[in-house]
Amino acid sequence: MITVTTRLLAAEGREDELEGTLLAICGTSLASPGCDRSEVSKSAHNSRRFLLLARFADADAQAAHANSESFAQALPALMDCLEGLPDIEVYEDL
Repeated sequence: MITVTTRLLAAEGREDELEGTLLAICGTSLASPGCDRSEVSKSAHNSRRFLLLARFADADAQAAHANSESFAQALPALMDCLEGLPDIEVYEDL
């Protein structure tokens, strides 16, 4: 299994827009073959901080999602809502 975590900081005043975009991305992620889990969380201490978590069956499934048309279409809206770049980490199960 592959777990991808993405930490994001919404631009000032764009929290609701980012939240909606992330929820839409979660929906398309779950529709991707090999995606077992996709969820978004908001920090309890800073309403501008978000965490996106996705689990994929393997690296091929993760790559297929990352290179999908639906993800490519969502990316500009996502990046437009951010302050800075997302912090992405990819983990492999032990």
